[in-house]
Amino acid sequence: AAQEKGGEQEMRVVTMRLSNSSCAVSSAFSHDLKTPTEFYYIQKPRDARAEAQKRREDASKAKAEEERCAFGTYGTNDKNEFIYREKTETGSYTIRKEKLDGEVSRGDLLYMRSKKKSDKYC
Repeated sequence: AAQEKGGEQEMRVVTMRLSNSSCAVSSAFSHDLKTPTEFYYIQKPRDARAEAQKRREDASKAKAEEERCAFGTYGTNDKNEFIYREKTETGSYTIRKEKLDGEVSRGDLLYMRSKKKSDKYC
């Protein structure tokens, strides 16, 4: 807020801080500020609830993404899907997926992959 000569106050929103001595404001003042003018600023009120909610959402998204990427090739949301690598004729690997009858633990899936001779990660 800036105080004019007539005593009236004008309030503007600082949209961007450009440097230590300049900033961009939402709209122009009604009169040019040619001389040093007294001013004060009011900080934007914080919305603590929204900030806490955003932090919780970001944390849960980060955890879900980390869990999704943790298993790499073998990661799946389906507990009864068996994923393994199979060697091709050219020497590279192709990923195979098979559906299983019941739910199987990750340890059992690892054991099943280790029985496949062509899986280079087991």
